[in-house]
Amino acid sequence: MNKMLLLVVAALVLAAPQVRAEGKPDGKAKEACRADVEKFCKGIEEGGGRILKCLQEHKAELSEGCKPPKELGEKMKKAKEACKGDVEKFCQGVAEGGGRILKCLQEHKAELSEGCQKAERAGEKMNEAKEACKADFDKFCKDVELGEGRILKCFEEHKAELSPACKAVHEKGAKMAKAKEACKGDVEKFCQGVEKGEGRLVKCLQEHKAKLSKECSAEDIKAPPMDKDKKAPGKPEKKEPEKKKS
Repeated sequence: MNKMLLLVVAALVLAAPQVRAEGKPDGKAKEACRADVEKFCKGIEEGGGRILKCLQEHKAELSEGCKPPKELGEKMKKAKEACKGDVEKFCQGVAEGGGRILKCLQEHKAELSEGCQKAERAGEKMNEAKEACKADFDKFCKDVELGEGRILKCFEEHKAELSPACKAVHEKGAKMAKAKEACKGDVEKFCQGVEKGEGRLVKCLQEHKAKLSKECSAEDIKAPPMDKDKKAPGKPEKKEPEKKKS
């Protein structure tokens, strides 16, 4: 089941431009992983996530250039754990490869656990950003090493040349990164133990608004919009006043 889950997680959150949707190494990653593929995956046919699966099986032995960025690895680990029960519950007997496990989860989207739904939404947002900036990445940043904000910095350097769709994604990402850095100390001071996601950290900072640092106070911190089908926590549902019968 672990191997299957790795493929699910990769499909959900592997939005970095180093891997195509079908699981083939792409562009710069293909070059970075060429020696690793030759060493560990020789003779394995491309497609259906087979090369990615092979590399995952040898992840401890991969060269530094072929290893995914640390932050991506953390996201994969969280998504794997979040969807473990859902895969076991809904996708038992589904053959791995070709996106079948991901398709199975999507067919049971309404029944997924809250944690797996969050992972899927995060994956969808990342994939939307990837699609919006794919051409810009290939044009300006294909030789930039992934991780530690280097891609974001590359986009910032080419901000005036970005396509409108990618510019909108980049500006949103840059704003979030700036706010995160400005409020880092405040989060550690006031929000230790607060779980990330669903606007909880933002809410915590807003509750300590009067005590925030000057840098953090200068940022326009707003909670992310709620999903349409979700009610705000702690708020009772409004009822329409009953009409008096004549």
